[in-house]
Amino acid sequence: MMTNESKKSEIARISPRNSQILKEIIHILNNSLGRALREFIDIIYESILYGNTTDKVLRSVFLDQLKCIGEALNQLSDTKVVVGVLEKTRRIHLKLMDFLNKLSDEINSFEDIIVKHLKNFSLTFQSFKLLNSIVEDLIDDALISGISDDKIFQVKNNLKLIKRIKEFIKFNSDWLEAMMVESIAFKEYLIIEVKIFKNNIKMGELIKDKEFVVRNEDFQKFLTIRKSRLKIL
Repeated sequence: MMTNESKKSEIARISPRNSQILKEIIHILNNSLGRALREFIDIIYESILYGNTTDKVLRSVFLDQLKCIGEALNQLSDTKVVVGVLEKTRRIHLKLMDFLNKLSDEINSFEDIIVKHLKNFSLTFQSFKLLNSIVEDLIDDALISGISDDKIFQVKNNLKLIKRIKEFIKFNSDWLEAMMVESIAFKEYLIIEVKIFKNNIKMGELIKDKEFVVRNEDFQKFLTIRKSRLKIL
């Protein structure tokens, strides 16, 4: 994510009104990634907290790292300026990379977790890469047409960028849906709340309806209560 001094000075040229618009768009993008990332962090946290490793110190170190990443995610929406949002997003990305590297160094203790969630780690970093590319182009657009409050930079005029933004939001939505379908929480919900068991044909029908997973209010309540009960973040 672009946060070097030269880029900061360029962003400072964007007018206050256009800077606010830019920040709001970036927040929408961050929220799209953040919602999926939050669930992924919680899933990894549960895997480590209730995993097979007997090294309590090592487990505690990784759980603390995940807590720090979660706290950084929570702070994103409170950041007031564009540069601050970009810098915090960059730090979250780096923290996740550091977390995976250190987890890989302890593969003897966490191999099952790494293997199980490798795809989601890959999708996480892919999403950050897409986000960075889109934000760079948004800033470039704002620098071209948003230097004065007399003229509001219009993302809608850049059809290719709009398409990429829509694809990015769908990418994260699809990732979240697929991740939740595979989660222990969802399987527990089907058995405990919906009374659908593994050999029941209705389970397959429900899993096909991905919107049910992320939008169903009852499932979201179940998820919140479950996280609290299991002390997940």
